[in-house]
Amino acid sequence: MNAEDEIKEISRLISQWITEIAIHGYNSLFDINKLSEGLSAELLNLVYGYNLVNLNDTTKNAVGLDLGDATNKVAFQVTSRTDSFKIKKTLNNCLKQRLENTYSNGIKFLLLNIGVIKYKSDFKNIYNKFNIEKDIITIEKLINDIRKICVSDIDKGKNILKLLEKNIKKEEKIEIKPVSIKRKKENIPSSLIKINNGRELMPYLVNSDTYSENYDETKNNKEVEMISSFLEDISDYFMIKDDISISTKMKFQVGMNDKIKELNKFGYWIFVAVENYLIEGGVVETPTNYPVLHISFLRNNNSSIKQVRIDNI
Repeated sequence: MNAEDEIKEISRLISQWITEIAIHGYNSLFDINKLSEGLSAELLNLVYGYNLVNLNDTTKNAVGLDLGDATNKVAFQVTSRTDSFKIKKTLNNCLKQRLENTYSNGIKFLLLNIGVIKYKSDFKNIYNKFNIEKDIITIEKLINDIRKICVSDIDKGKNILKLLEKNIKKEEKIEIKPVSIKRKKENIPSSLIKINNGRELMPYLVNSDTYSENYDETKNNKEVEMISSFLEDISDYFMIKDDISISTKMKFQVGMNDKIKELNKFGYWIFVAVENYLIEGGVVETPTNYPVLHISFLRNNNSSIKQVRIDNI
């Protein structure tokens, strides 16, 4: 196999690996780090000359660092998440425990995701030694670095290919059925409940995985901005909800208070309900619940609004 064919096969295997990670994560079957950190350590060691070991085998994963190299003084978090909150949280936690001294040559991230990854921040306001170009390894960067190795070091390129073939090709083949999201008549809410503040909103957010929105026609750009801002905050919350701290949750709740008050001033009331959709297909045999938060922004004179006694709900 020549270098070009080798590169194509390595790219294919890595793409297969990342796709399987995405499917497993979508169906909530595997912890992303447990599934990938072993192969990640071996691959990074081959490509970059590290001596990474699995930190979860030797210490509690308190700060989210999965791999560490005491000799070269570098550590990695292995994750499929690409949001900036994930980077910020890990860096902040590492600094709190002064791990920048233990891993003085880099606290790094391996992002197991094939999406387009761009950040507005360089994160130097958190850790001034952080180098976004060197310390965040995307799949695109990883494959490009492997491509250079295959051309310049034939033996190392062959070893990388052998590693991937050993860990990916020989995995048990998983039948992947088309994924569909369905509604069940008995799960559709008969009504939505008006919320008046962030505290009332929080239980609905906690018990949902995503949201759908509906709103009465807007009259001006101000109303568009208010509703858009509210939904953007909701979207951000769902992205970080599994890692959110108590203080961040409290600040979010206060921010929602202000947004709800402002919408009320402009004549919008907010109504919510949670509906359990069903995900079928993928790699799971039985349907999986997928709770969706319905959010409706209705004008307070909307004829569909009905007042009921709380003991009748």
